[in-house]
Amino acid sequence: MSNLHAELVAQPGSRADFARLARDWLTGARRVLFPDIDRRLGRGGTFAAEPPADDDAPWGPPGGAWARLRVQQQPHTLGGTVMPYSARMWRRMLDGLERSYPFHVSLELMPLGPDGRPVSPGPGALIAVHRSTTHPRWARFEAEAPPDLAGWRGSAPVQLAWAGFLKEQAVAAGAHYGHVTDDANIHATALERAILGVAAEPPAVPHCREVLRGYSWVTVCAAELAARLGGGAALAASGCFDEVSVLPGGQVFLRATPALEDYDGPAVQRVFGVLAPVLLPGRPGPAAVEGTLARIVMDADAAELGCPE
Repeated sequence: MSNLHAELVAQPGSRADFARLARDWLTGARRVLFPDIDRRLGRGGTFAAEPPADDDAPWGPPGGAWARLRVQQQPHTLGGTVMPYSARMWRRMLDGLERSYPFHVSLELMPLGPDGRPVSPGPGALIAVHRSTTHPRWARFEAEAPPDLAGWRGSAPVQLAWAGFLKEQAVAAGAHYGHVTDDANIHATALERAILGVAAEPPAVPHCREVLRGYSWVTVCAAELAARLGGGAALAASGCFDEVSVLPGGQVFLRATPALEDYDGPAVQRVFGVLAPVLLPGRPGPAAVEGTLARIVMDADAAELGCPE
């Protein structure tokens, strides 16, 4: 099962900038991307940091939501402080972002049924902010949801809401990269997995103004890369995109098709052909993405297509 995954990459200029952008992402994603769970959390209730040991025990109030926070102060992807969600703890975490300057902050979310148990047997939704462990001034802003929690599969309105939120946040953050897709995760884009393998964090993040990490249903392309492709006018003239928007910082927001499900086969081939001059070079290895969804061209190295005139 694939999740809908949204991600932005930015380089905040200060701790205060990081705190502002992180607050906007965490609160905005909760409100816009998960409005039903947000309303359920607003009803309050008793929460625990870990699900109950008894499989039949309720996780929280009937018809409510279960949630937990994790904050990691050190440059590691595992560990950190895990705490039960409460409105007070949520506010304290948001207010302390500049002072604590954490490497990882995440909010896990799960709606509950009438029996107080999860409505889905799988993992819940996630909203997170990460500072790079190797290049700490770079930050990634992430949200993901399985289909049965956000209702995004087959729903163009929900998918477009995610795209619109990413675009709004990309403008606010001056983001240098972004995507909305169902073939990426916290570790990598499908292209990165196929070429570089899976790492603790995507190695191309600090180089996203020099090389494009992937070509997704929605892609935010850095200003430097967009210029190499001829700018927004050339990208729009290519006819490959349903939306081309030049953002205030010169970045370009690209949405390939009206809905995510339309982005396959010929559409993927067309976008690859247009963006190849700035894409991560290397020939994808089928074994690296075997068993997972990968909306990429498997038999071509972008570097072999040459550079635009």
